[in-house]
Amino acid sequence: MDVSSRDEIDLQELAVRIIRYFKGHLAFILFFCAAGIALGVTSYKLLPNIYESQMVVYSDLLTKTYGDRIGLTLNKLVKEENLSQLSAKLGIPAEHAAIINSIEVECVTDVKMPQREKVEKDESYFIITVQVKDPSILPELQDGLLGYIRSNELVKVITKQREELGIAVVNKIDKELRLIDSLKQMLFQSGQFKTEKLMFDPAKLFTGGVELTKLRWEAQQALELASSINLVEGFTAFQKPKSPKLSVMIVLGFFLGMFGAVGLLTLRHLIKMALS
Repeated sequence: MDVSSRDEIDLQELAVRIIRYFKGHLAFILFFCAAGIALGVTSYKLLPNIYESQMVVYSDLLTKTYGDRIGLTLNKLVKEENLSQLSAKLGIPAEHAAIINSIEVECVTDVKMPQREKVEKDESYFIITVQVKDPSILPELQDGLLGYIRSNELVKVITKQREELGIAVVNKIDKELRLIDSLKQMLFQSGQFKTEKLMFDPAKLFTGGVELTKLRWEAQQALELASSINLVEGFTAFQKPKSPKLSVMIVLGFFLGMFGAVGLLTLRHLIKMALS
């Protein structure tokens, strides 16, 4: 008989001995598995529910690096349980800050579908994912996150400049529209002017008014979006928690009990062999 055949027989004999050994202690193993399942169910009942939600933010100013930095800073405060700093940055009470479990900020190019389908310019959109113990704080947390991001000094300066420019443009267009309306009244209502004596085409007053009205609408829209941080989709308060899950806790408890029983049996067997 060659060496390989002897090795195969030895392995088969070893496997049979192991199976017989654990078969003889089946009740012990099943007891530990049941205890592990009970522990999993108990943990499921004792652990707090964690709810997850996402919001989408548009910014034509913030970079991926700054977005990552925001997430790292806030998450570090959460992990450190630095509630005073976290509540100060988000503008929420400390007891509400204690409900936050995690905050993650991702540039939309880093996430998969379906979020990416919502946007056209990936580099300008960010998805903020939060996990909380109570979904009722999500509206307050949403306002706090937007306020924190907008509180950046560069963001505030650019936002102020855009607002001032937008107001100036709208006011200027309004002034021009009032002048056009005045000319129309002078030309066509008072009867003091004859169209054949005019040095310009009166029809341009109407077309010019239409063009200015369109420009004003665009300027007003730009003014409303002057903020460098705009909310696209806010948090949704889901009623079903993300974790813990009963099925997962049961499976983990079962395997924990089984491996614990096998480990104890193996240890006891090794000790018995060492003492014999």
